[in-house]
Amino acid sequence: MSEKLTDKIVEFVEKTEEVLEKLPTLNEPNTRLKIVDPFIKLLGWDTLSAEVIAEYPLEYGKDQVDYAFVWEEEPLVFLEIKKTSISIGKNEANQLIRYLRLENVPLGALFNGRELKIYTNYEKGKQYLIGEIKLEQFLENWDLIEILSKDLVITGESKKFVERMEKIKKSIKNLEEHREKLVDNIVNLFKDSMGEEIQREMLKREAGVLINIIKTNLEGTSEAGTKIEIRTEEWKENELIELLKTLTIKEKALLRAAAEFHQPKKGDVMNRMNELLQGVGEQIVDKIGFTGVKAGITKKTGREKEYILPSGVDIADYWTNEKKRYVINPRYKDIIKKESEKWF
Repeated sequence: MSEKLTDKIVEFVEKTEEVLEKLPTLNEPNTRLKIVDPFIKLLGWDTLSAEVIAEYPLEYGKDQVDYAFVWEEEPLVFLEIKKTSISIGKNEANQLIRYLRLENVPLGALFNGRELKIYTNYEKGKQYLIGEIKLEQFLENWDLIEILSKDLVITGESKKFVERMEKIKKSIKNLEEHREKLVDNIVNLFKDSMGEEIQREMLKREAGVLINIIKTNLEGTSEAGTKIEIRTEEWKENELIELLKTLTIKEKALLRAAAEFHQPKKGDVMNRMNELLQGVGEQIVDKIGFTGVKAGITKKTGREKEYILPSGVDIADYWTNEKKRYVINPRYKDIIKKESEKWF
């Protein structure tokens, strides 16, 4: 991404946040004027030309789409707008998907100024959500948002991007379906040299870790489905180990306990996790959390979506809010657990 484009994205996000702060309940016309039109321009479409048509009439029925991005007289993207005070839910999604299907339009998006949801219709009979991006995540997720841009849409690169993600999704599914067989095959490669059963069990665990790493790396190259993975530079194992060496005994204990935590629950467990993450403090959050290029803590919701933890937030506040729960990123759990065996 060029520095110029980066500056434009940052400027758009900052101006939009300012508008939302001063005018939190914008109606739809003002949402279009102050937020949506600048967003369309950011994508490279000319709002003053025939390539962007507002209130686009559908061929079937009397409905109209808020915006259609058109090239050579063919609509290629539908964009539906909602007021900033309205959450984008199932009904809005179903309406857009119906429009895409009826008009055979390959891409669609829902936008309320605070959140963008992108849908694909490239494959007949398969209309699905490809990404959900909060306004504050636009810069980190621009690779995904960019599939709505004029350059990628008219050159066919958007379609290639979606097809590539679909292949990755299938690879991840196959990996999970054949996990046990893959682990056994890896163990069998060393069966002659592994004399003791305890060594075989150790190798089996390590093989499982290896498969998890492969899966995580595949997920890291795909923004498809209900999971958004921000493309970031990951911690290398030796870098993370060096960081862990700098922690105090208390920090190590808290971090190990956090790494062992799996399923968020109410009551004592929630209070314990709140205490753990609050106790770890800024050092862990800033270094292992999202700092602009490195990711280490993810948000878990009821639908199993993941978002990178924003820097500079109150972890305790995020944990006590049932809609915002965080756990240590799985890709770092094994390293932390392994290192913690040396601590105590």
